Amino acid sequence: MVTVDTSTEQSTISRYNVELCSWETVLSSHQGCREECCVVTAGNHLYVFGGKPPRDSQYSQYVTKAERFDTVENKWEEIADMQQARGCACGVATQGKIFVAGRNKTCEMYNVSTNEWQLIGSLNYWREYGSMVCLNGTLYVLGGTRDCYNKLLTVEYYDGTKDKWMKKTTIPVKKDLRRE
Repeated sequence: MVTVDTSTEQSTISRYNVELCSWETVLSSHQGCREECCVVTAGNHLYVFGGKPPRDSQYSQYVTKAERFDTVENKWEEIADMQQARGCACGVATQGKIFVAGRNKTCEMYNVSTNEWQLIGSLNYWREYGSMVCLNGTLYVLGGTRDCYNKLLTVEYYDGTKDKWMKKTTIPVKKDLRRE
């Protein structure tokens, strides 16, 4: 788990100890310290993408910064920056690649072995605070918001052969809660 303390401008990596049924602090540092960032796990790493620096974060802009925490070595590593700044994003790792989307319609793919980013097809809907999952090799983005007041209930899936996100369905909720 990665937590951010804006008052000390430090991020803390914690690990859950199953035997003790408690969380243990692994490392606190200034690296990975950004609000509204995207955190994705892949192999022995926690990847942290985008977000905004905690100092004056109300007025800060989102960044392209990307880094990862090696959970075996307990150390941070710099990796290639994203192509676009983003915050409130979602992401998922699958087959040596990490996909990140959000805060706008654009999506990026990070290749873990080459340390390179490339833009992929854009979402159909601008969203933040959504969720991304990979099920049977297919990427899905669901939920989130367009802004503080408008919930986004669409589910999109990525067709890699067409490099295009397609609308799959809508999350079923009571009609009075639905705003699209």
